[in-house]
Amino acid sequence: MSTFLAYMLIAKACFGLSFEQKLHNKMTIGWSIEPTSIIFNFKCSITRGYCALGFGRRMLDTDMIIVINTGYLINLQDSYSSKHYTPDSDTIIGGTNDLKYISGGIDENGHINIIFQRNLKTQDKYDEEILIDKTMTICWAIKDDARSIEMHEDGDFGASNIVFTNSQELLDYKELGLAYTTYEHVNLMSVCWGVIIIIAAISARYFKWTRWWLPTHVLLMVLVIIATCISSSRQIKYDKVYVETLEDMHLIASRLGFFILSLCTAQGVFGLTLLYYRIKSDNLQAQAVMTRGHKLVGWLLVLCGIVAIYAGKNDIGQEFGFYCFMVAVLVCFEIFMHVFTHINNHSFVLKRLKEMNYEEAYEKIKAGEILMFFDNLVINARVFKQSHPGGKFMIAETVGEDLGGYLSGCSSYGGRFFPYAHSENAFSIVNYMAIAKIPYPVGYLTYTEGQNQNHMEFIVFSQQLLNSDTWLLTLKSQYFSMAPEPKLEWAGKHFKVLYNSKKHGKVRRYYSGVFVNLGLWGKEFGLSIPGENECPGSVKFIYKYYQGGIMTGYFKSLTPGQILSIQGPFGPGLMIKELKGTFIAYVGGTGLITFLDFIYFIWKNSQVITEFSFTLCLSINELNDCFCLDLLQKVQDAIPQVFKLVLSIGDTKHNTTFENIIENDDDKKIEKIWICGPSGFNRNIYDYLIDTGVNKSKIALI
Repeated sequence: MSTFLAYMLIAKACFGLSFEQKLHNKMTIGWSIEPTSIIFNFKCSITRGYCALGFGRRMLDTDMIIVINTGYLINLQDSYSSKHYTPDSDTIIGGTNDLKYISGGIDENGHINIIFQRNLKTQDKYDEEILIDKTMTICWAIKDDARSIEMHEDGDFGASNIVFTNSQELLDYKELGLAYTTYEHVNLMSVCWGVIIIIAAISARYFKWTRWWLPTHVLLMVLVIIATCISSSRQIKYDKVYVETLEDMHLIASRLGFFILSLCTAQGVFGLTLLYYRIKSDNLQAQAVMTRGHKLVGWLLVLCGIVAIYAGKNDIGQEFGFYCFMVAVLVCFEIFMHVFTHINNHSFVLKRLKEMNYEEAYEKIKAGEILMFFDNLVINARVFKQSHPGGKFMIAETVGEDLGGYLSGCSSYGGRFFPYAHSENAFSIVNYMAIAKIPYPVGYLTYTEGQNQNHMEFIVFSQQLLNSDTWLLTLKSQYFSMAPEPKLEWAGKHFKVLYNSKKHGKVRRYYSGVFVNLGLWGKEFGLSIPGENECPGSVKFIYKYYQGGIMTGYFKSLTPGQILSIQGPFGPGLMIKELKGTFIAYVGGTGLITFLDFIYFIWKNSQVITEFSFTLCLSINELNDCFCLDLLQKVQDAIPQVFKLVLSIGDTKHNTTFENIIENDDDKKIEKIWICGPSGFNRNIYDYLIDTGVNKSKIALI
């Protein structure tokens, strides 16, 4: 028998170490109780490393006993852990060493086997009182093959309830499932903020046209917020996490944890408030504030979550790579969608669409479907009501209308709402909401084989000034040719003009196509109007130049020979099949251009027209604003029984002069009332007509 074993047997016999408890297959503790002290025997199968016992469930803020085997001697330390790693010796932090070595050290196998004594209650503030015959919670850890106190491996630590006693009857030991550990908390938060929150963000950012995005986004966000609140609360409760005790990356993770917890509450409030405003309110300003706040907090949460995951990477383990992968997925998705929406090529989506004409679409609208139009697409906006940033009320009020002007920022809902240029993401979403495509009108344009009307390039033929600010732009092409004469069903259709501006990005504007030759038409009445010498088959736009206008400024800068990209023609137009019944148009400014071909068609066929009348209510700010007022008055003088012109000049309310128009015509006899002008003008006239009692189905905003 070795000398070491003889000493140990003598010590055990002298001090009566009769109770032992195996904490781990490599760590066993024995003890005996003295009146004012306890004698411990640590046996740890460690050749180079440490074993530690703490008087608390966790390592944080815990009195600890550490036995270190350097390979050639044993170091017994009375320590205190103020953090989750690397405890400090009591003597270093202002305490005292209260462990008294008795015997033992390194046994014949090179393992730890040591006996030492400690008072049950010391005067050291860093020492925990050891309770006798009462349950105490302890934690323990071991680390083999270590040169210093290093982080232990998973499975080499634990916690338990134990009773230090000399009585067999009171002896008790119970292993505890790990307390709500930092590892569990970190991994749960990593799943929440590295996986779930990314799915929620992607669903809200890129799939707003679907039925499932809103419940998915709300459910996942609520799940993450609840999990974060509960997990963080338990972490605080069990760990007593005070930020002043943490260091380095753990300090960052802890601070971010508290910050994220606060942001979660704000995000929930923003989300619910925003949903309420979108469904129940028409307060666009409040919605704008809520939307920006919700987005800001949302991205801040994602960013903080990612940083917190990185800060806690040492506690995550092998899963850290997976969370990095999920973050990379979000970044790649963001880059891809940003590039994709700017390319705006949705041919793979649009190929599956069936064809539908405007008459079929309006029948579906009458049946209760929430349809509207964008270029040559029929859009189903029922699912988008709760998703539209402008609110549900805007969707309800624009059913059956063409969205091009709203989306491009050249028109608005009217009233107190200003035009708003939507992002490329909005144009992308509209394409996904399409349920059908409307074929281009046959014969409006003819073109050579291999060409299509989705993208047409025309050369500027001429620019002619019609009055002080209004211009006639004539375009020609060797591939495309406009029909020589207008058809009634083509009246009011428009083209989309595309312009890639370095400063403003992709700019879209809509202009009515004009068939009529103003010069020749005016000549028939003895009037001199520019435009007589035109290129056959040309596309013509009439535009008014506005100081600071992006597209009109671009138009004005064009010189003969330059190329202009256009698409079309689009839009339901006037939707008139025959000249029968009473029709009224309320027109503001350049909205008159939409009706030029219609008026020309009426004049050309006036000799055969019966039971038809058209009243044009034209509102202009000044007399010289109208480039063809003399021509319109001549037409009225020529066919007063068919065409009537009502002129309002400088009328700020736009309806004072027009207020008796409806009263003088029986509403039941009116087939259609068109409104075409600036946004504020359109909304004022629309509200006026509704207040007058006109059936909403008879009103069309062009």
